Amino acid sequence: MNRGARREPVFHQASDGQRFLDLVAEWSERRSVEIHAYCLMPNHFHLLVRSLDADLGRFLQQVGSAYTRDVNRRLGHDGAIFRGRYRSRPVDSDGYLTTAARYIHRNPLDLRPTVELDQYRWSSYGAYVGTTPAPPWLRTDILLASHGNDHAALRDRVEGPAGPIDVDPVSYTHLTLPTTLPRCSGRWSGGGGRGGGGG
Repeated sequence: MNRGARREPVFHQASDGQRFLDLVAEWSERRSVEIHAYCLMPNHFHLLVRSLDADLGRFLQQVGSAYTRDVNRRLGHDGAIFRGRYRSRPVDSDGYLTTAARYIHRNPLDLRPTVELDQYRWSSYGAYVGTTPAPPWLRTDILLASHGNDHAALRDRVEGPAGPIDVDPVSYTHLTLPTTLPRCSGRWSGGGGRGGGGG
């Protein structure tokens, strides 16, 4: 996850969100990064990714730099759009993987007026529960396998009653998840930051 500088919006119109996702698709292929979940919010974004060559920072830098350049050119601005570099924390279990994904997918609950999670255009959640087609660069098999390949179980996990906070939203601007999970080897990163998605 990264947040807008001075908490200002980073996505001003639909084409900005689409451009950002296009850059994620482009640079994930170039940098051997798998995308497992995402959510774009007005002033921040979340990604759950696995870097196969341990070059996660370069991937995030290239996406952020290209996006900043494009938006600044369109708006006639200059300077940073995002607040700064991400922080990281390891995830070493399937349980934490599903916790991070739940946090990401619940982020739109902070929006007003409220939106249905499975109808939110700028999240991967709809692809997991079948309400929107999955983009070709989104890998859904690992997270689904963590729910027994059961879409309904995944939906119940994400939309179920709020319990203890899954991911402390104050503690993260980005999550990096290096892990030795049986199905999840590689350097992982997931987003958690501003927003109440961890409820």
